[in-house]
Amino acid sequence: MAAVAEEKPLPAPAPLARAIIDALPNPLMVIDDQDRICLVNGAAENFFKTSSAMLMRHRLGDLVPFSSPIFNAVAQARSTAGLVNEYGVGVGNPRLGGERVVDLQAAPMTDGFVIIMLLERAMAYRIERQLSSRGAARSVSGMATILAHEIKNPLAGIRGAA
Repeated sequence: MAAVAEEKPLPAPAPLARAIIDALPNPLMVIDDQDRICLVNGAAENFFKTSSAMLMRHRLGDLVPFSSPIFNAVAQARSTAGLVNEYGVGVGNPRLGGERVVDLQAAPMTDGFVIIMLLERAMAYRIERQLSSRGAARSVSGMATILAHEIKNPLAGIRGAA
């Protein structure tokens, strides 16, 4: 039978510290060494569309796909004991209503805890990404039109010769 890891409680922040954390405009969460969510701010509640009480019942893997670069950033922050930045990370699950692109910072704390701050990409980046997707769609549509024309041309020649 596998041993159950003992949950390490995060010390309760002082009222002023908690007020500062909640005043931050960016989603912030603290996870323990088992990737359980221990603390979130109000911006994280809004970002994940879930209350802090509900978020703190979950692990990080319940909110983001296991393949997410967030896990690599957290592991790197723990192993190097330094701040790790990742840019243009897609964060999405059905509850979020699709993928949202963020920059993230992961910084180690004591006892394996890691603080993660998400910085949602600017509207300009989202517009640029949408426009490049439209451009790709136009390219595919244009190629399909050319291909249809090339197929139709020889067939028209065959019909004319008959």
